[in-house]
Order: sequence, then C-alpha cells, then structure tokens
Amino acid sequence: ALMSNGKIEIKEAKVRSAGAWNANVHANDVLKIEEDDARVRGFGTSARKVEGDAEDVFRPITNPNNLNAYGFADAVPMKYFDARKFESLATRSSSRNVTLGTDLALGTADQPAFWFVDGNLRINKDVRITGYGAIFVAGKIDARGDITSDGGGQLGLFASAEIQIRSGRSVDASLVSGNKIELREDSRINGSVSAYGEIKMDEDVTLVFTPLAESIARRFW
Repeated sequence: ALMSNGKIEIKEAKVRSAGAWNANVHANDVLKIEEDDARVRGFGTSARKVEGDAEDVFRPITNPNNLNAYGFADAVPMKYFDARKFESLATRSSSRNVTLGTDLALGTADQPAFWFVDGNLRINKDVRITGYGAIFVAGKIDARGDITSDGGGQLGLFASAEIQIRSGRSVDASLVSGNKIELREDSRINGSVSAYGEIKMDEDVTLVFTPLAESIARRFW
C-alpha cells in the first residue's frame, strides 16, 4: 500500500485495503509513527528502524504465521522514477506545464492510454478521469481538486518530482514519485503510494489500498 526508499511519517492516518488482503507499509529508511491513534490493517516494516508507539497501530488482516506486526525487514530495491523514460509510451504529449480543470477519458483495459507532460501538472478543480491509463509528469503534481476515476487501480499519476495532495482532497489513483509524496490533512487516496523519497501522511488521511491494474503496471515495471 505504501512504500518508500526514504522515510515514512504517519500521523493519525488510516490505511486499509479495498478487499480481504493486507495493506502493508515499508520504508527503506525510518518508519516513524507520530501518533498512536493511527491504524494500519497490515504489517509495518523498516530496513532501518521503527520509531514511535507502533504497538497498536499495525493490525494485519491475515497473519497465518503469527509474525510480529511491525519491525525490521530487508531493504526493497527501488529505482529513481524518471517520467521521461516512459515518454515513448505516450499516446498524448504536452511540452509544457499543464493545468487540468476538465474531465479526461483514457483507454481500455486492453489498450490503456498514457499522457506525458514535460513540465508540472496542477489539478485546480474537481475532475473525473475515466478508463485505464496513466499520466507521466516530468515535474511535480499538485492536486488541489478531487480526482475521481472508475477505480483506484485504473489510473496512475506518476511524477519525477514531488506529489502533493492538498487538504480535504480525494484522489482515485496510484501515486508514484521520484521525489517525495505529501498527503495533507483529511485527504483520501484510493490506490497505492510509492516514493523514492519520503512519504508524509498528515492527520485524518485515509488510504484505501487498491493494486494498480496489471495492464498498466506491466508497461513500466
């Protein structure tokens, strides 16, 4: 559900899956629990250390081997995400910054559509993005409006630079950043979150883990 090559900071956030599977959290650096009211329906692991009162935070849905719910785990190899490496997949391209304020239709499960933005992407208004596909952004993503889709597993928002989800915003997408990801207070993500840098989850953030569709993921993973 959450993975970072750097540090993960969790305040009073809620992390769960959309189905009967674990929503796991892993940091290759420190996994820091800032408030013990956080709830994660999965395991919490770090390749360095877990800080804070994690005793009641991590509650896996399934744990047949009765493992500790949190603690040390080996580092997971992660490569820096560079959106420009996937420009060749694009079915649509923009050579400058983009402000998205209207609805957008992508592709199908068999033929997902990919948009490459050679700049920053800002979502100023509530938008609906239908179909299967992803937006590759060479700069940063700033979500100031809600982003609804046909399902969190059908849309990817991938940026070389930071991704910021503003307070109170709801986003149906899997997020990948070559930098850091900030999920501000009261925001909600239906998808997954992965960053080469740190991940910060503010108070009252909700993440409902939905895996990215295989037809999208296999194009670049």
